Amino acid sequence: MLMEKKGHILNFISIFMMAIGPLLAKFGVLEISPAKAAIINVLVIIAACYLFGIIQRKKVAFYKDREMIFLGVLNSLGVILMYVSTSLLSPVEIGFIGRFYTVFAILLSLLLLRERILKNETIFILFAMLGIFLFRYGQCIRC
Repeated sequence: MLMEKKGHILNFISIFMMAIGPLLAKFGVLEISPAKAAIINVLVIIAACYLFGIIQRKKVAFYKDREMIFLGVLNSLGVILMYVSTSLLSPVEIGFIGRFYTVFAILLSLLLLRERILKNETIFILFAMLGIFLFRYGQCIRC
C-alpha cells in the first residue's frame, strides 16, 4: 500500500473517531464528573502512545521541548473543556459544534501557517458549512 493512501485511510479513521468521541463522551459524563472523564481520557492517551511506541519498537521518551509541552498543555485543556461543555450541551449541539472542527482547522491554517487555498477548495468549504447549518436547522425550515 502506498504511504499516501495509508495516510489517507489513517486520517479518515482519525476524523471518524474524533467525530464520535464527543457524542460518546456525553453518555460518559452522565455517570462521572467531567473532570474525572478528562483525567481518564488523558491517562488513556498516555498509555496508548506508550503502547504504540512499544509496538513500533521505538524508544519511548518524555519530551522536554517547550513547544511539545505547550502542545500537550493545550491538548489537555481542550480535552477538559470538551468534557465540561459536554455536560452542559445536548447531543445535537455537541454534534453541530463538533462538525466545525475541520472548518476551524482550515481557518487556523490560513491565519497561522499562511496556507493558501484554491477557489474550488473555498467552494467545498462553503458547501460543508452550509450543510452543517442545514443539518442543524433543517427541521425548523419545514415547520
